[in-house]
Amino acid sequence: MVRSTSMTVEDLLNYPKFGSGIGFRRLSELLHPMLNTPWGAEFETIKITGSNGKGSVTALVHGILRGLGVNCGRHTSPHLVRFHERIVVGDAEITDPQLKQAFEWLGSRIEQVAREIPGDQFGSFELITALCLRAFYDAELTSGVMEVGIGGRYDPLRLLPGRLVALTSVDLEHTDLLGKTKELIAYEKADICPDGGTIVAIRRDHDLWDRITAYCHIRNIDLINANDNWIVELISDASDQSLSYMKVNLTSGQLRTQVSVPLVGTFQLDNISVACTVAEIWARQHLPQLSTDQWVEGLIRGLTTTKWPGRFEQISVIPPVIIDVGHSPDACERLIQSIAKFLPRHKLLLVTGVSYDKAVGDILQILVQPAQEIICTRAYHKGESVQRISGLVRQLAPSKEVWEANTIEEAVSLAKQIATSQAMTILVAGGLFLAIEFRTAWHGGDPRELRFY
Repeated sequence: MVRSTSMTVEDLLNYPKFGSGIGFRRLSELLHPMLNTPWGAEFETIKITGSNGKGSVTALVHGILRGLGVNCGRHTSPHLVRFHERIVVGDAEITDPQLKQAFEWLGSRIEQVAREIPGDQFGSFELITALCLRAFYDAELTSGVMEVGIGGRYDPLRLLPGRLVALTSVDLEHTDLLGKTKELIAYEKADICPDGGTIVAIRRDHDLWDRITAYCHIRNIDLINANDNWIVELISDASDQSLSYMKVNLTSGQLRTQVSVPLVGTFQLDNISVACTVAEIWARQHLPQLSTDQWVEGLIRGLTTTKWPGRFEQISVIPPVIIDVGHSPDACERLIQSIAKFLPRHKLLLVTGVSYDKAVGDILQILVQPAQEIICTRAYHKGESVQRISGLVRQLAPSKEVWEANTIEEAVSLAKQIATSQAMTILVAGGLFLAIEFRTAWHGGDPRELRFY
């Protein structure tokens, strides 16, 4: 690996995803000069972990804090189209000059750490975390809302200051790294929270909740059920065909207010509850002079301006096209629930394909249920073969019309033709790469030019 003080995004993404061994020592050395400053002593990180919903909750918490006037940034992963999406400074994606400045620092520090710890190899996610933190430092931000990568115990964010954590959900994912049961995965994710900190989550599975509670008790962590603090109820219905927002009632104690949130999907209700609870806890700790009226105004301002692409996102009106980047069985189940609520009378044309390293059969079994016709295709990046996808779909839905499209571009053309002639709504689901490549091709771009990580 060539180390240079003039790094680029391409250089960064050429590093292996994971470095050698556990990277705490090398990353600690890299970050020390920055964290060991007055800025580092004051900077506070809100960490967002979980199997599904991390991106939405990160965006929502960041939006609420910005609505309160907090000088904060946001870090999410992966990016959907361009690397700059990962780092938001204030209200805007990082600019090229800001990124260049952070890269100059990062390249120099990599060389210094290489001399201090010869033989250690950085991973790209460690370096992206460091790059983001440097951008926050250069902009003199006071806090950051940051999405955890995989798990929590060995995640780079564990090195950053911050005692408040959101645990959005727990599902069977990355079982080779995190464990074969939801209980083990939950413990791994909970480890992002330091002893004595606070975790905000949703009590869905009572048995799992009791196990997480016992684990948190051992580590003196305060585990909070967000639904005990904020009740979020959907008041939109299928008559709102724009799918650009949903109306919700928010209730917390004596406070009750109605908000139009530009995020759509029943799965977003829990995400909003978690985000409101996390932001309220943070505000009580760091903004003690904030009045109730100021809190409500900032909360509403944040919720009504927060957008998060890719989840139940409408990318076309004529014909209607919905994409969803969910790529786990749980995420697909939640998508189906949203379809039943928001598109109950729509004839659905499903465009599907799944990455070869995901639970292909389980995902397809869920997605084929509401569809009248199905187009099987594959993403250029990690897509399972069209033949395997179509074979499984025909087994799972033998009475439905099944089409094959060997490329994303063919799938776009075929979907337009069928949906237009039969007045159908196109649903693109099965994986992140599939959904984003389809959106790119739909708008005339070349999906083969996308660089995922």
